[in-house]
Amino acid sequence: MWELEVQQVAPKLLIRVAAEARDWRTHLEAAAQDKAVLAKAWPAAQATLQRLRQEIAEHLETVDTRETFLNGEFSAWSDEYRNKKEVFSLKQAEFERNRAANGEGLTELQKYVDQIEEMQGDLDARSSTRSDAGPTLKVRKAIEAMQAEIKQMDVQAGVIRQQLLLTRMKERAAHGVVA
Repeated sequence: MWELEVQQVAPKLLIRVAAEARDWRTHLEAAAQDKAVLAKAWPAAQATLQRLRQEIAEHLETVDTRETFLNGEFSAWSDEYRNKKEVFSLKQAEFERNRAANGEGLTELQKYVDQIEEMQGDLDARSSTRSDAGPTLKVRKAIEAMQAEIKQMDVQAGVIRQQLLLTRMKERAAHGVVA
């Protein structure tokens, strides 16, 4: 009977070491094992890293060499592009000035045309009341001459506009700009 009681009480009497007390020892043992694994793997990893470093250095040197070559190859083109862009800007400014001047010229031309038409209307009214057609014929000839000059100026303005447009299109084509 006492044996039975000992069996029932014995598990309660045993001293158990708490896992928390051994926790730091477990960590220390795990760290020692990790150190051993790393010490074993380090030479191979170091050799691989060294090889990668050397390959990357070679690739960087290749890229630097190509970059230097391309910069040398295209420096003339970039200078030419800069120059042409500058010329284009100047031509464009000139075109804008000419267009403004052309607009002013057309306005002035229209003013003269209006004056001529007004004069012609006055002359027509006077000629119907007068019998002497000599001065009227002179005025009509002057009007016809002025109208011919106006047509000539219209043609010249059209030619200038066309030349400016062609110049602008050529410059765009030279710069690769599609209209």
